[in-house]
Amino acid sequence: MLNSVNLIATLKKVDEKNPKIRYCEITRPYQLLRKNEKDIDVIPLVNWNKDKIGELFTYKNNSIVSIGGRIETLDDRLVVVTEKIEYLGLKG
Repeated sequence: MLNSVNLIATLKKVDEKNPKIRYCEITRPYQLLRKNEKDIDVIPLVNWNKDKIGELFTYKNNSIVSIGGRIETLDDRLVVVTEKIEYLGLKG
């Protein structure tokens, strides 16, 4: 099966239980009718070589990045494997 993921997201913290995973946040560009605030999706990311060494872990928290990759399972949960990452700026 082929799959491809392209994201523009804000990088957040590294998972405390599994340091190979870093989270990113994506703010949905619309508001739900039941709320006045925007929803934020939190997505787990892993480096393409499944190690904590790599470009994914060199950027600071709140860095805005463009990510290209694929979806895989790691420890019985879905993650995005980052194959390409490009720095776009710092949020805030």
